[in-house]
Amino acid sequence: MSSQSLYNADDDDNNQDQTTKLKSAIERFSCHIPLCIARYLEDHLFDDNAAQESRLDSVNSSASFGAGWVNVHASSPVRRNSLYSSICSTKSQRSNSVLSSITFSDDLGNCPLPMPNANSYHRSALLLVDISGFTRLSNLLDLESLSNAINTYFELLITQVEMFGGDVLKFAGDAFFAEWRDEDNDDDDLEEAVCMAASCGWSMTQKYSGYAVPGLSSEVALLDVHCGIGVGELATLHVGDNTSRREFLFLGDPIDQVSAAEALAENGQVAASPDAIAFLKEICTFSGSISPPAGPQVITSLDESYFEPFESEPCRFTYFSQNTITSINHQMSLYVHQAARNIDDVQGKSHNWNRIADAEIRRVYTIFVKPQLTPRITGNKSDDHDLFMLLNEIMVVTLKVISRFKGHLRQFIVDDKGVVLIATFGQRGATFPNLITEKGLPATIAIHDALKINLNVNSHIGATFGKAYCGVVGGSHRHEFAVLGSSVNLAARLMCSKDNPGILVDDSIRMMASSRFDFLLHPPVTAKGYSKPVPIFEPQSSIERQWNKVTNFVGREEELTKLVCLGERFFQNGYKARAQMVLLQAHSGLGKSSLAMEAMDKIRRLGRKYGKEMEIQKTICKDGEEHIPFCVTSQIILQLLHDHV
Repeated sequence: MSSQSLYNADDDDNNQDQTTKLKSAIERFSCHIPLCIARYLEDHLFDDNAAQESRLDSVNSSASFGAGWVNVHASSPVRRNSLYSSICSTKSQRSNSVLSSITFSDDLGNCPLPMPNANSYHRSALLLVDISGFTRLSNLLDLESLSNAINTYFELLITQVEMFGGDVLKFAGDAFFAEWRDEDNDDDDLEEAVCMAASCGWSMTQKYSGYAVPGLSSEVALLDVHCGIGVGELATLHVGDNTSRREFLFLGDPIDQVSAAEALAENGQVAASPDAIAFLKEICTFSGSISPPAGPQVITSLDESYFEPFESEPCRFTYFSQNTITSINHQMSLYVHQAARNIDDVQGKSHNWNRIADAEIRRVYTIFVKPQLTPRITGNKSDDHDLFMLLNEIMVVTLKVISRFKGHLRQFIVDDKGVVLIATFGQRGATFPNLITEKGLPATIAIHDALKINLNVNSHIGATFGKAYCGVVGGSHRHEFAVLGSSVNLAARLMCSKDNPGILVDDSIRMMASSRFDFLLHPPVTAKGYSKPVPIFEPQSSIERQWNKVTNFVGREEELTKLVCLGERFFQNGYKARAQMVLLQAHSGLGKSSLAMEAMDKIRRLGRKYGKEMEIQKTICKDGEEHIPFCVTSQIILQLLHDHV
């Protein structure tokens, strides 16, 4: 009896330890995702588990996993600008709003999010905050100083978003999107949301434009900020899978609005779209500087705001439902970059500001992918279903290729450039020998081919290799893992080039891969962070390099004769000939490729003698693909179907 009691006590201690670890993990992961995702996961985890409620109750009552947490309720916020302050007033409160009232089950991540049906439509005010000056800083500061400068500035700006009740949806390099959502589809709420976004933008620019980096002269390096505001209907969806990686996408007209407004605004200014100005005029007075809007207009400058809000009624927010911590931990982790997950795993016990400064300068292979499609939504879920499905399929196909080559998906985003995916090699967990020739460039070509073959989607891709800042950027309560630097900017520039034939790479890639790939020279381009025009190149497939050059062949007469005889048998028997497979097996460097090329050349010439045209499909199984079933044959079959069906 005594030993049994001791066993139960040890078991309870283990459960408590696991509970503590899961709570800490959710606290860390929640900082990498928008608050709206955490709320969404809570609601839908509850719905997914509704059928299991009675079973979970029995599990919880028997304490087979652990006791439920004591309820921890933050004070219910009554104003938009208190939403984040009430949640984030202490280090743990943001997580407590997500975790209060949670009980545990013995199921770990068995509540799949429906993909890609996890989408919704809502109206929002959207704020695009663009920062200038980071590229210059990366060339002036050491790693620690650069990391501190970046995150200190982001912390200041994100704190303003939190104070005004916004939700940071996504980081995009040295910019980020913040949202003020109209939960109830009420025009009054949407007017107030636009007013909050505008007030937040003005507060940012007023306080933090011309920000001098400590330790540097203001003449050498200043950080500046400008903003664009839009409003309207957004569609949000979750793309990816339930095991490896997900991304949260938002698309709609407000993205185009904020992009146009941000482009108009200069440093220290906030510009708004005509739609946003129309909403502002319902609850604000405007000075004479604002004319009837035919396009975006500047609504605040450094020392002057051209609008003044009326007195408004308090706006109430409600808290969302809670669910099992194990499932939330699993679901949240899918939205977090793999390198950040690894950092959090190692440093889980030191969840503080110092962790945000954990960053590196690494030589990174960066891939920007732009599928050629227009992400326009109609507002009707059935009409938009095909677009949502395609976006999810693009995510899944790209993830499959990246995983095959053991790289990382940095981001999937819809912005002013269109639909964009960013992948990287060279970060923690994705560093290899021969990184460019064996991983980066083959993956770039494979992504382009896979989108075309599997989805019939053309794409423009830019790829570069160079030093970049790799680390968490943002504030202490909201941040993401990012890759920043001149080479990253260049990859985006190559992707968007009007002369992009499909894939463009920089000179660093060409120099390091010229022994394995051929490259076509294209006219140089100007790019941010480069003082001179940058030479760019179009890579040719390694298959073409290895397989399309027949040289003087000597030896292997017996093997060559057998291969040619097999081909001749097909020509003689016509459609009655049965398919046969030939396996060439030898150690590396003994001439398998040369023998195959010589045999194909002779068979092709033999076909002309019989009046037959030969079609030869080729593919190569690369390192890391040897365990993929039918890796070689599947690509050949897909290409044949694409060409002939």
